[in-house]
Amino acid sequence: MVIRSLQNENDGVSMTHAQKRLKERYGINDTKGAVKKLTRMIKNNSVKSMHVKHRPGGASAFNVRAYGKDISVVFDWRRKQILTVLPKGVF
Repeated sequence: MVIRSLQNENDGVSMTHAQKRLKERYGINDTKGAVKKLTRMIKNNSVKSMHVKHRPGGASAFNVRAYGKDISVVFDWRRKQILTVLPKGVF
């Protein structure tokens, strides 16, 4: 019998959502690699990422410079992952 944790299921859903939005809103095709790169940049406090706004529930909005674009994302510090990718020009 295989038991998956609810947290792992949620992580997959958020990752897929972020990948979908990254492709849809910024035209980036390697979405899995891109989401991982953006996550690493935020977690490592990269100089290319700028904290924009704190959101309720432990999430923060970031403007990250990557792939020659300014990409706005919502990052959840409790899960340590990107929840969604915001449309261009939000910040």
